Amino acid sequence: MKLNKNNGIQIGTLYKVLLGDETFAVMQFVGTDSSQLWSDVVRIFAEIFPLDARSEDVTSRNLTTRFETHTSLAAGEKLKLWSRLGAAPIDEDLRTLYRVSDDSGDPNVKRSVRWRVWSPNEEKRFVGALTDETRTAEIGTVTNPHSLLHRIQTGQRTHFYPDG
Repeated sequence: MKLNKNNGIQIGTLYKVLLGDETFAVMQFVGTDSSQLWSDVVRIFAEIFPLDARSEDVTSRNLTTRFETHTSLAAGEKLKLWSRLGAAPIDEDLRTLYRVSDDSGDPNVKRSVRWRVWSPNEEKRFVGALTDETRTAEIGTVTNPHSLLHRIQTGQRTHFYPDG
């Protein structure tokens, strides 16, 4: 396994994300994205486990990916939002397509036509208006740990982002 240049975390490390209702979700560190502030790229899995689940029961299962995003693993650990659970091999390369809008943060822009897309560790390319392919790309902003926890719990982001 490779190490994350930022904090020495091994690729494949699994995290227990506490959901506040006697359950937890599982998140996996899958890489670092030099194209997006050298942030940690994590994969969130769809399965929810009871707090008393054994780590062997979680790490031995074939888990279904719910989404991938950028965050700071170290910050989330310091905030006690997640903790290390174990490790599992990564079954695929980082090929997720991400998108960001040059209009991000402007509440007056409801639909942007100024989009950039990229895959981790590749140069961002300006595409203008989104196409069917780029519209399904994950929003690639670096998500703070509290906002990531909210998205895992509710499926919703905590910040406004323009439509494509």
